[in-house]
Amino acid sequence: GHTLHWLLLWDCDDRSYSFYIEVSNNQQQWRMVADRTKVTCRSWQTISFELQPVVFIRIVGTYNTANEVFHCVHFECPAERSVQQEPSADPSVASAEAGHRSGTPTQSVPNPSDRMQCSH
Repeated sequence: GHTLHWLLLWDCDDRSYSFYIEVSNNQQQWRMVADRTKVTCRSWQTISFELQPVVFIRIVGTYNTANEVFHCVHFECPAERSVQQEPSADPSVASAEAGHRSGTPTQSVPNPSDRMQCSH
């Protein structure tokens, strides 16, 4: 099976990010479980990867359209609902590499305003 995870990128302007996520049990051997280095990502990201024991998670920002800082506001691992319970989940699309979603969060995703205040 797969587990579902949510990542909130800072979204108080129109910037976008690229990143990848790796997991490890010993901080020596890392396995990439999500590759968003070739896509532009904004706001809430839904990440799905194979169910497995994990001790360490490394989120690496590779690009920001505004500056050189990566802003991870919130990471939920695992998310409250599993991939099998997502209404639109398709195992072939829910892979770590293909599971990119952006825009307005669905009802199952926490509201970003609950965790972040944007000031202009």
